[in-house]
Amino acid sequence: MQNDNNIKKKWLRFSIYSFIALTLLLVQTNPVFSKNINNTSLKDQRWYRYYDHKGVANISSSITQSHIQYGYETLDQNMQIIKKNDAFNAEKNQKSNILLNTDAQEIKDDLLLKKAYSTSEVAKEKKKMSLDTINNQINFQLNQLKNLQQNRIHLKKIEMEYIRKNQLIPHESIDKLEFNSKNIEQTINNIQMLQQNYMQTEIQFNKIIDRLKLKP
Repeated sequence: MQNDNNIKKKWLRFSIYSFIALTLLLVQTNPVFSKNINNTSLKDQRWYRYYDHKGVANISSSITQSHIQYGYETLDQNMQIIKKNDAFNAEKNQKSNILLNTDAQEIKDDLLLKKAYSTSEVAKEKKKMSLDTINNQINFQLNQLKNLQQNRIHLKKIEMEYIRKNQLIPHESIDKLEFNSKNIEQTINNIQMLQQNYMQTEIQFNKIIDRLKLKP
């Protein structure tokens, strides 16, 4: 029984080896069979041609840095052009990257706006609150300026009284006038900064509101 099994195994190995040997023989000796295999290989063959700065054609079976730099043509096995690939343009690529980055930033900004305000109506309410706060600060500074100017009129009257009497103006009066002048100047600067802040805040919120209206 064991001998029969051994005989079967040997016969199976012999059959496999015979099939492989026969296949190799057909490939080497049968022109048609060999030609079909070669044709299949050639059909998939691709060549890549570029022209350098001197106009000299360079062909290879792979794409090199020079191909990308000058632009290249993809050719089939018959050297017929399949596709043309433009030369790499650093400036164009940079602009494209800038546009992509800008689009990405806009998407990020939109998400932040949605998170902060959710709708244009909410943004309008926050705009009103912000502008009212700045406006109150401006009114406070204007009131301060009015008081400082009235105080200056009073100090000037005292100064003129000393001059009318042909008396020396006390250092205390001079110091008060200087201090008053500095406070008036600082208050005017504060008002101008607040007014500028008011305009910038209004413009910024208007842009936010318009952006939220465009985004569903």
